[in-house]
Amino acid sequence: MVSRDPMNLKALSLGAVLGFVVAVIPSCGAPPCGPANCAGCCDASNKCVPPAATGPNACGTKGVACVNCATNNQTCNAATSVCEGSTGTGGGTGTGGGSATGGGSATGGGSATGGGTGTGGGSATGGGNGGTACDVLTQQSCTAGESCLYVDNMGNGRCFAGACDVVSQNCPTATDKCSYAGLQDGGVARACAPAGPQGDGAACGPSDNCGKGLVCINSVCRKYCYDNATCGGGNKLCIGLIQIGGTQEIPSTCVTLSACDPLTQNCPQGQGCYLSNSSGAVCATAGTVAANGACGQGAGQCVPGTVCLLTSPTAGACKSFCNRDGGMPNCGTGQCGGLINAADGGVLDVGACQ
Repeated sequence: MVSRDPMNLKALSLGAVLGFVVAVIPSCGAPPCGPANCAGCCDASNKCVPPAATGPNACGTKGVACVNCATNNQTCNAATSVCEGSTGTGGGTGTGGGSATGGGSATGGGSATGGGTGTGGGSATGGGNGGTACDVLTQQSCTAGESCLYVDNMGNGRCFAGACDVVSQNCPTATDKCSYAGLQDGGVARACAPAGPQGDGAACGPSDNCGKGLVCINSVCRKYCYDNATCGGGNKLCIGLIQIGGTQEIPSTCVTLSACDPLTQNCPQGQGCYLSNSSGAVCATAGTVAANGACGQGAGQCVPGTVCLLTSPTAGACKSFCNRDGGMPNCGTGQCGGLINAADGGVLDVGACQ
């Protein structure tokens, strides 16, 4: 036994987050412009115009008909996509304001369905910036038609309006599933689409041919979830967060974990042994960030054999695991520092090279 170095370094564990990349269902053809596929408004040619696009002719959001604010000597509010100006904020009951299409409390504005500056609003169906803060695990604080989803890997949730919910699978057509789909304007939103035939854990393709409540991750169908109970218990945990381009929503999926040894990296090919808040060292999909590269908070996961050491509260750098008892692997002429789990403060048996 060699004497242990007294320094302790905080490790950014997998925690409630495992990083995955998910294929988004592409938009097919040119369906009629509307709330299901347009974050902005629909112009006269059936084209989706981005929210609050430049010009008086393109005001509106959530797939409503584009409004010409200039008709009433008004301008389009870039934050709410509602006509405002000389005839009063929102334009009374006229086109583009008040209770009419595109404004007030009607579709696309005010505090109603996901629009304007109201709770759960933003600029995209199921996306945007999110509304009020909420608890993802209990799905509290959100109004009807909204889902509470993570916005980062620190457990913070926000209410997002959307056409459907990926966990409750509340699409009106029984054969449809709720998942993420590409919009004509380049954004991404939750939408109902025909469910595929593949079950939980089955192989799947880039077009996401998984069944209801499932999504294709690394060619395997995984279950959407809000908490561990949704996953069925055992070694399945709701810790697989999906980063999806085009939306700030970060949905969760169930992940089957198996114990492993960080020093020997005894996981199956394509996986690495990483640290977890609640399950110790577990096998997870291999990361791609090399030693000394930036990791955490969207920067990516370290390659097998390395751990993300905190350099800030949410991010760090990948450093090699080492044996603090003097065995292999060692750090050569460098020091092997002790590790503290950043999530719970627990001291770990393995170390990291400095």
